[in-house]
Amino acid sequence: MMNGDDDLKMVRITLDIEQDTHERLSTLGEQFGKDVTEIIDEILDTISFYSDRIVDRSKDYEVQITLRTVISHVLSESRQTSNSLFDKILEGLEAKGHFVPDDMQFDLDEMSIWINYAGLLGSELLVDELDVTLSGLKRLIATHLIENKKIDDAALASLDDLTKDVGYLDLPEGFYDLEDYSIEFIEDDDYSRLEIYVAGESLEDLPAIPEISDMMKQILSKVGILEKIQDRT
Repeated sequence: MMNGDDDLKMVRITLDIEQDTHERLSTLGEQFGKDVTEIIDEILDTISFYSDRIVDRSKDYEVQITLRTVISHVLSESRQTSNSLFDKILEGLEAKGHFVPDDMQFDLDEMSIWINYAGLLGSELLVDELDVTLSGLKRLIATHLIENKKIDDAALASLDDLTKDVGYLDLPEGFYDLEDYSIEFIEDDDYSRLEIYVAGESLEDLPAIPEISDMMKQILSKVGILEKIQDRT
């Protein structure tokens, strides 16, 4: 039942579940286009991946507690955190539904929070990663990843030149009123990075992510490589 690469050792298990549980899993499967077996497989895989976190959380209780309760608390805490922080930031940037939080750090000395978001496959936005820092200034780095093997060297060189002057771009309203901004091309071995950095006094001062995505589109179109990276599913 468990998924994995062909070279992984597989273990077959058999489960007896209640009819009501089967029906709820079937409903869940309909949402994601999967049958019950595939849904159970993904649930087990996810719980296995986060098993260390579940074990650590179970040590916080002073009373005997069941695994079901611990998992429920972990899921509830994740949802509450998402609703109270992660989603509110994405809502402010008009990007909710296109990204999921991937990492987060607190700096109590600086009183700042850094959050990294990963873009979801299938999104029409040309932004693969978001780095948001909340401190005195609100800072955002939006990144588009470019698979080098799809692009010729001349186009990559042109892309590097274009990031040095933004005069040709149709910029969002208020862009020049930002506290700081920059556009940078970082070439690496397999994937290069097109990064747009903006900083403002509040999240409301920053361009919305669809506007930044449009800037990415303008830059990539200018060097003639947009059509080569359009299939992002």
